[in-house]
Amino acid sequence: MEFHLFNLVLVLIAAWLCGALADRFGYPSILGEIAAGVIFGPPLLNVLHSGHDLELLAEIGVFLLLLYIGMEINYKELLRVNKWGHFSALSGFIVPMVAGVMVFSAMGKGSTEGLIVGSILGITSLTVLSRILVDLKMLGTRLSNVMISSSLIADTLGLLVFGVILSVAGTGSVDIGSITLTIGKAILFFGVTIYLGMRVFPFLGSFLKKTGFNERKANFTLVILIGFIFAALAEFAGLHSILGAFLAGLFLRGEVLMRKLSHEVTGMVHDISLGFLAPIFFVMAGFHVDLSVLINDWPMLLTVIALAGITKLVGSTFVYIFSGAGWRESIVLGIGMNIHGAVEIIIAEIAYSQELISKDIFSIIVFTAIITTAITPLILKRGVAMLKSKGLLSRSDEDRDGLIIAGAQPLARLIAAEFDKTETTWLIDRNANSCKAAKAEGLKVLEGNALDEDTLDIAGAGNARVFIAMTPSEQVNNQARKEAEELFGIPEVYSIIPSEDSSEAEGSPLFRPYVNVEEWTQRIAQKEYERTQYPIEEEVETSQLLMQLSNNGMLPLVVLRNGKAYIPAGLGKVKVGDEMIALRGTQAEDKQTHRIEELIRKAPILDLEGAMDGDTFFKQASEVLAERVNLSPKKVHQLMVKREKESSTVIVPGLAIPHIVVPGTDVTELLIARCKDEVTFYDDEHKARIVFVIAGSKDQRNLHLRILSAIAQLFQDPAFEDSVLSVENAERLREVILSTERRRF
Repeated sequence: MEFHLFNLVLVLIAAWLCGALADRFGYPSILGEIAAGVIFGPPLLNVLHSGHDLELLAEIGVFLLLLYIGMEINYKELLRVNKWGHFSALSGFIVPMVAGVMVFSAMGKGSTEGLIVGSILGITSLTVLSRILVDLKMLGTRLSNVMISSSLIADTLGLLVFGVILSVAGTGSVDIGSITLTIGKAILFFGVTIYLGMRVFPFLGSFLKKTGFNERKANFTLVILIGFIFAALAEFAGLHSILGAFLAGLFLRGEVLMRKLSHEVTGMVHDISLGFLAPIFFVMAGFHVDLSVLINDWPMLLTVIALAGITKLVGSTFVYIFSGAGWRESIVLGIGMNIHGAVEIIIAEIAYSQELISKDIFSIIVFTAIITTAITPLILKRGVAMLKSKGLLSRSDEDRDGLIIAGAQPLARLIAAEFDKTETTWLIDRNANSCKAAKAEGLKVLEGNALDEDTLDIAGAGNARVFIAMTPSEQVNNQARKEAEELFGIPEVYSIIPSEDSSEAEGSPLFRPYVNVEEWTQRIAQKEYERTQYPIEEEVETSQLLMQLSNNGMLPLVVLRNGKAYIPAGLGKVKVGDEMIALRGTQAEDKQTHRIEELIRKAPILDLEGAMDGDTFFKQASEVLAERVNLSPKKVHQLMVKREKESSTVIVPGLAIPHIVVPGTDVTELLIARCKDEVTFYDDEHKARIVFVIAGSKDQRNLHLRILSAIAQLFQDPAFEDSVLSVENAERLREVILSTERRRF
């Protein structure tokens, strides 16, 4: 066989350009690749040509693509698809097949053609669907597992039915022996592959691990070899090789290779298939299109397309709606099942070569596959967006349970203690003293490296719901986060931000806004805190609540929802009935109290007349504070405006506490303002008559938080606001604040 390299290069260029163009306009890249085959291949320009060399590469590309998809899917989660998912798959195949036979019989076509077309319409292209699910980033959701499981069942049934048709056509009569043999070989294939995957593969993986067989290239070769063996078994059973490749990938996931090595090898398979060989297959699929069908047989084409869409939607949706997933998810499932492609075209080619269907029917099947592949992803994308917007796109890993924290310092132990009440919780730390303290508090702890795969395995990372990286090293936190996400698929991963100036951690920040973990760790170690728990009485954006707590000098730990602990940063909203668990710093030393009193005594006081907006107030305050913090009034004004834009500093109606961070060290300044006619910071809901402006350097963050907390508590005195507004001058105002402050602190 001769390789025509120039033709191959042209095919790859066309696939890359058209695929990228499709991506640019929001279409799956597969659609661009098929369009490349139609436009530049025999149907139109005839610049690109098929050949044995391209056919071989295309077959290998499809093989690798299905192998990769299998390796990306956890078969244990696939098996959790409920019975209604399986019933939906059966209904989604049977309804189109029966409808195809009935419609073709009514149109005067042969029953064999009707049965073949019906079985093809019942198939959902596993190859194309998998590629689209990758593009839509849906892998790992409950819906994608149902779709892939249904597609696998439909593809298998389609190939089995087609095998029976070929058997009957070959003998010219119904040969019960041939039919039984065909079905028996398929059952034997699944029995053998499932046994190998679930029984032999774990043993092989353990053996390779013990012998130190961890070289990436050699393991890549092993994966490809196992894939080809499964593909050969599928062909021996009369099924298509891609089913064997898919099953091989399913059972290779974490069973033969160590997780990290499996992730690397999966990446290699991904790059070779999606980046090189699979596009060749999809371009060549476009070569099969006969454009004359659009003119000569359009009534039949429209009938088959409508038949495909309606029967598949009804068959899949009607049954799955009884699963309890809701009508929206059921409809999106029915839409996704309308994707046709590789397997259908393969069956159509074989049927055409055996003269079981006519050329026009063959072309219609190819066109149906292309049109559904073009239209369905667009509708599916909108359906998925709708599910996401309503919070209905459930992950398949929602039954995960457990928390793992990398780090066992005091703050980590407090978070772990909240989770440990309802689910399995582990701390991992290399510090023996931290581990000892965690054990003394009754927590599960592993003394070891949180980057070690075996350590994470022992801690149950494969089933954990939440992972938090809280070590002192930003580099370790980032690496631990990646391993938790990529190797173990933990859905919720958080990291602490090492400093206020740091760019946000690659994972979700544990605390929003920034929290000085080191200072809180010291407070906890010195018992300078108290645990508070209070119910949420109205639904509110979590970010807004966290900002309010931060402004009050509090640190939110977890939200309790139906008795289960959640990281606040991972919740879009807190709801009525939730409970917030937070830490409040307590005053352990008179030194801090005296410092706050001293700041109040020397603070300048603005006694303002007339209503004003926030910007006007900031300008006046900036003029007073500028010299005290060694900055220009313009710079101080900019800092105040920037802080206010982040979120309103109006803590409660009537009180605002603008606070800014200024350069330098050991800088803390306080300004007090009274405006009887109110300062309007944003709108009518954000007004204040009493304003405390805090300007401090980073090293005074702890004092900064204490001042915020102290000021917020002043308003707990019901008479405080009236007293401040009624006194006749600035000095009397200061006396009211100091006297109230003494009672509070």
